[in-house]
Amino acid sequence: MNYNSILTAVTFALLLCSCGPEIIYSHKVNIEGPWDYSEKINFEFEIADTIPAYDIVLNTTHSKDFAFQNVYTKMTTIFPDSNSTNHLVSLDLTDKLNQWTGNCSGKECMVPILLSQHIFFKKPGKYTITAEQYGRKDDLEGVLSLELVISKAEVKK
Repeated sequence: MNYNSILTAVTFALLLCSCGPEIIYSHKVNIEGPWDYSEKINFEFEIADTIPAYDIVLNTTHSKDFAFQNVYTKMTTIFPDSNSTNHLVSLDLTDKLNQWTGNCSGKECMVPILLSQHIFFKKPGKYTITAEQYGRKDDLEGVLSLELVISKAEVKK
């Protein structure tokens, strides 16, 4: 391989790596055994720049043996000034035909669920987002992990 071929390959690889939104936070929590009703999953992150808009996605991994179409989840956001807000969110895991959505492989599926799109954080500082299962059963079998991903929203042209 000559020098120009190597330089072209390296340049192409760098361009591929620079595509896509800039992720400012990503944290995955594995759920060992059933997700207990009292178990809170916390995601703590810092926001330094309040100028850009952000997208928040919750990657939900579940077993193909999961017994429900969705997971009702209480999402709590705690702001830097200690104020908080709660939202009940349905994490929909199937389509209208009751087929698993997302990326399924082997015995599990991962579904990216958009929680917020093109939002602005008003204050810099530490934020906490907490997820609590809010389903019909105290112990929810089959939810394997939750991953919160916060990225800068892509500028619409």
